[in-house]
Amino acid sequence: MVLRIAIVTPETLPVPPVLGGAVQIYIDQVARRLAKKHRLTIYTVEPPTEDNNRDSTIEYITFPQTDRETYLNLVARAVATKSYQILHIFNRPVFVPTLKIAAPAAKIILNLHNDHLVKMRHHPLVGDCLRCTDHFIANSNYTKVNLLTHFPPVADRVTTIHLGLDPESFPPRWKRTTQITNIRRELGLTNRKVILFVGRLNADKGVDIIMSAMPKIIKKHPEALLLIVGSPHHGSEKSSPFADDLKNKGLELGDKVRFLGFISPSEISRLYLASDLLVCPSVWNEPFGRVNIEAMACGLPVVASARGGIMEAVQNGVTGLLIPAPPDKEHLARAVHLLLSWPEFAHQLGRNGHQMVTRYFTWDRVVKELQAVYLKITSDRRG
Repeated sequence: MVLRIAIVTPETLPVPPVLGGAVQIYIDQVARRLAKKHRLTIYTVEPPTEDNNRDSTIEYITFPQTDRETYLNLVARAVATKSYQILHIFNRPVFVPTLKIAAPAAKIILNLHNDHLVKMRHHPLVGDCLRCTDHFIANSNYTKVNLLTHFPPVADRVTTIHLGLDPESFPPRWKRTTQITNIRRELGLTNRKVILFVGRLNADKGVDIIMSAMPKIIKKHPEALLLIVGSPHHGSEKSSPFADDLKNKGLELGDKVRFLGFISPSEISRLYLASDLLVCPSVWNEPFGRVNIEAMACGLPVVASARGGIMEAVQNGVTGLLIPAPPDKEHLARAVHLLLSWPEFAHQLGRNGHQMVTRYFTWDRVVKELQAVYLKITSDRRG
């Protein structure tokens, strides 16, 4: 059955994800695959350039970057002129009541990639959101359990669909040895033990913790180098007081740390290939942690916090090492030291991680599970 589906993105970043963003990457990848069978429209903000890599089989309806309320109203007006069977809304619970009024016949899916709905549980629109949503999709079991802890009545309307990736875009390191040599030479990483951090530069991500752990790591591994990929804001080099402070502290580490800034999603795999391990020392309850499965796909072992949805991909002693939460520099330094000192073990963790990702964390599996939800709700006569 061919369905008419509208995907509504958050107002923050465009799709396709020219400025990055885990949610935007997810939407872009599943939409391209869904469009092979269904009629897809994506409502999103205008990209900063015309070089946006759009799929010709998808209709893109874009609006200028603006505040959340204005964006919602623009989307609602446009949706009201169309006829959709499914409205798939990402990460914006407050959009649900307005868009249900705009498209009363459509089934509503709210895809949750974080705890937004739980955090706004006292908001006056939450009741309407719960009533108007035909199905909730959680990006991890952690997100699902947290949702049901606060909203038990929706238990029969929630499905976990873990994120995916394209394994061909994240090749395993053992199949790219020549490329790795060239990348490391190009980046000046020859004979270095490279520790990689990928994420927003804020306190939640724990980047300051790996920075504080570096003196202990360097003491045992003088050739160690920390690469920090990311910026305070998606797709932008605009700084922040936290990032400025981090870079000032980095001066004390000299050539043992490099800040690479924002790297586009299409280029990030080069850094996974060139590194020896990934660190993800999240302080907050990370709903999932996409960077972990990207690194694992490339055969990179991961050191991560035992928090939130991270543990649904990083298995301690199998695909990586988990450190106690909240993370601290002592546990982080010890875990990094173990992997840098025991390359055979690190390599086996990397192989296990690659195998897990290629077997389970794929976009094809995500699309299959999404289509099962679509079929369920379009056949359901609830309400």
